[in-house]
Amino acid sequence: STVDASAPLDASSYTRERDASFGADAPLEALLAVSAKLTGAPAVRPASLQTLVLRGQRLRALPPCVGACGALRVLDASENLLSDLPEALCRLRRLQELLLACNELRSLAAWVGALPQLHVLNLQHNRLRRLPAAVLRIKGLHYLRWGAQKPSSDA
Repeated sequence: STVDASAPLDASSYTRERDASFGADAPLEALLAVSAKLTGAPAVRPASLQTLVLRGQRLRALPPCVGACGALRVLDASENLLSDLPEALCRLRRLQELLLACNELRSLAAWVGALPQLHVLNLQHNRLRRLPAAVLRIKGLHYLRWGAQKPSSDA
């Protein structure tokens, strides 16, 4: 399935309680939801979004439209309940920072190593046993944190 990059981002099914309402129609370059109990989102055109912070939203999955955010440079989905990442993220060719600390990730797909502009990758406090070799070969990667993993429940 494809996602229309010109359609507004609807965060309503990926958050917990209605705490704020938005009325602005102007497209945003950044959407920050840090433990905000956000259920609605402003009119965000995924194609123009450069920073997306969904920290502390108790997400079990990322919204499917994140893969359509072609201008995205920073994705912070730390402090959630993510157990895997959608393959659609491999289309984020401009992504520079991928922050996934404090989730439930058990593995990381090799396509993460193919993100050409990735400079920062934070995977601390997940359930990872190993990193794909492709991640270790990212030429522009300046900051990698993956230590301090949670114990695996199936060990």
